[in-house]
Amino acid sequence: MTRRMASSPSTKPARDPAGALYEEQRSRHWDAVACNPGRSRALAAFYHRRLSRIYQFSIPPGQSVLEVGCGEGDLLASLRPARGVGVDFSCEIVRKAQQKHPDCSFVLTSIQDLEPGQTFDFIILSDLINDLWDVQTTLEHLHRFCTRDTRLIINAYSHLWALPHRAAQALRMATPLLPQNWLTVEDLHGLLRIADFDVIRSWPEILWPYRCRSSRASAIAGWSGSGRSASWR
Repeated sequence: MTRRMASSPSTKPARDPAGALYEEQRSRHWDAVACNPGRSRALAAFYHRRLSRIYQFSIPPGQSVLEVGCGEGDLLASLRPARGVGVDFSCEIVRKAQQKHPDCSFVLTSIQDLEPGQTFDFIILSDLINDLWDVQTTLEHLHRFCTRDTRLIINAYSHLWALPHRAAQALRMATPLLPQNWLTVEDLHGLLRIADFDVIRSWPEILWPYRCRSSRASAIAGWSGSGRSASWR
């Protein structure tokens, strides 16, 4: 979990043409996934429920929440925000989110193009950070939506899941992904500090997409989620 540190106002950086092309390719990819989700979404339902419970532990109901890379808005809606705003650059995904969760607001845009105007109690980047073109610039841009009390919560894949995830994709058991950054928690700590966020804490979570029936308590791990869930205040 991270806390915003005091920083001087900055001007909005010019968009990188290569970054714009990168986002356009990913937008087309996620549009295609939204139109043909296959069976991977159903198989990962347990992971997504577990992820919601982890976020609910950190974010009480009735807060203002911005989720960047919100997908279909299920995580955002599960937090029962007083004001929930989701941002995604996939037209098909935003359309589905608006239909499923009319109590939240969804904006079709890149976070780099989202204009300030509101601040939030919490900002979420769930399974997004490894998919960004420029992580540091994105984190710096988020200051525009923060107060000094805003908390930023991030969960991200551990690079240890790269090979198992590729195997799951080949079996159509996981959502197909384009090439990822695979940042470590230490990388993220450094990037957050450079972007003037105060890192408070992080912890690992092992997440699994299936409910395991056993006489013992089930271990939780994940293909389509985080081998490591880092939360910063």
